[in-house]
Amino acid sequence: MSFATGTPIADNNPLPIIVTGDGSRIDYNAPATILSGQNLSAPIDLANHALAGIEMPSAWTSAVITFQVSSDGVTYRDFWDENGEVSFQAAANRAIRIASWSWFAIRYLKIRSGTSATPVAQAADRVINLYSAYRNN
Repeated sequence: MSFATGTPIADNNPLPIIVTGDGSRIDYNAPATILSGQNLSAPIDLANHALAGIEMPSAWTSAVITFQVSSDGVTYRDFWDENGEVSFQAAANRAIRIASWSWFAIRYLKIRSGTSATPVAQAADRVINLYSAYRNN
């Protein structure tokens, strides 16, 4: 199975291509940084990608991760589903698998340390690696 066909991304897309194994699967990754003393990453443009995984850094000030999302890259809203605020139990050196089908409608996102009600400032710069699959629409 291949996540992408043809030319998967444009030159201005921030997600670089990594072809793994026999070339039948194409993964994409990009770093998202939460700066020291902050709780939100800079905006991430998913373009035609669906978030599929998150790798946490080797050090992490204890907090769940939540998200803000946007359709235009300007106005961001806290990300909720039918169960409440979408969150993952983050910890240092943890890899988090995400059901990518639930992220197909998301264009822009920010990663938050903590919840919308209780954001948690990180004690140092934290680089979080995001992995995605290409949406061929």
